[in-house]
Amino acid sequence: MSQNRVNGKAKAVQLLNDYPWLAEELKKMNDAFKVIDNPMTRMMFRNATISDLCTKFNVDESKALEYLNRMIEAHK
Repeated sequence: MSQNRVNGKAKAVQLLNDYPWLAEELKKMNDAFKVIDNPMTRMMFRNATISDLCTKFNVDESKALEYLNRMIEAHK
């Protein structure tokens, strides 16, 4: 695994800017993340961390982080 693993403190918008394809992967993981396609939602959550979004959308943070890191590693 990479040294640069995503953790709960990672800014969600920055992650999506760094990995644009990740939005589709998040939506596959949980339907709650479909709102990230909305530009207004992205503005509202521009300072939100992955942990914040998991709490807001009632998503298990540890499973989400495991999934995110697995997807990022797979795309390298």
